[in-house]
Amino acid sequence: MIYPLHNKRLVYLAATVLWAGIIFYLSSIPDLASGLPSTIDLVLRKLAHITEYFILTWLLLEGLQPRSRWIMGLAIVLAILYSGSDEWHQNFVIGRNGNLRDLLIDGLGIFLAAFVYKQKTLRPLIGGRRVGNDSTLDF
Repeated sequence: MIYPLHNKRLVYLAATVLWAGIIFYLSSIPDLASGLPSTIDLVLRKLAHITEYFILTWLLLEGLQPRSRWIMGLAIVLAILYSGSDEWHQNFVIGRNGNLRDLLIDGLGIFLAAFVYKQKTLRPLIGGRRVGNDSTLDF
């Protein structure tokens, strides 16, 4: 089924809310021990942070369909604020604690998603000149 642009944006925004709920749920689990050696467990956890917030930011960007720096910045700020609220929330979960390091790692996923999204939405170059209208994310 092909959705009109407006409906597609709503689907992405709904998926953003659903994904934020999944992040909240995972943050509510007291112990997410993998049983793996501590170094591998640490690396996997940090990669999970990057991936979670990459996905959250990507869904948010697809929902907002930014055509300006302001909207792109808004999406980044919303994702960072959610990451901060998630780290704060973990302070109230037994066996968990929020910390600045995880917030910074989340930020890596957020900015990576914004960078990839921006690259995806750039008009193709032909002969060194951009093709298409000038309304697409002119940074």
